[in-house]
Amino acid sequence: MTTSFVADLTDACIAANGRDISFDVMSRGRAVHCVIDRDILAQHFWLPGDADEARTLKVLLDAKARVIAVAERRALKALRKTIELRAHDFELGLQSVAKK
Repeated sequence: MTTSFVADLTDACIAANGRDISFDVMSRGRAVHCVIDRDILAQHFWLPGDADEARTLKVLLDAKARVIAVAERRALKALRKTIELRAHDFELGLQSVAKK
């Protein structure tokens, strides 16, 4: 079985509420819309609290590999068309490292 993902985050956009950043990944031939809250970027990727839209998107792009890895993992498990990435999703890897 081949699993393919396509995501580059260049289509990422910030919602009107200023909190949610959304982007799409392709998983198994279906589009999955992903949403991440800027608090997660602040907590896990050092986004300053007063960051403007350009800085927020820059931090997201800098964190691309990890964000996409989490989105891909969630897309495999979720049958929904939209998934919300949560802080917990980014803490899972840290917990396994801390146990070693």
